[in-house]
Amino acid sequence: MYRNQVAEVSEGYTLDQRHTNLLALFDAVTDEQQREILAAAQEKERLNRLEEQLGALAKKLG
Repeated sequence: MYRNQVAEVSEGYTLDQRHTNLLALFDAVTDEQQREILAAAQEKERLNRLEEQLGALAKKLG
């Protein structure tokens, strides 16, 4: 479902083995499972940003 989109966006980019494996696994699950995986990844990314912001605030106050 998403592999073609990635190829179009990242033309000229070579995937390493980890990315290739991840795409193969992602393609092997249902659309619903793919949506769940994407939602979980987005949540992880949001939490990472919040942790960075908290660290910056702590540094300012510290």
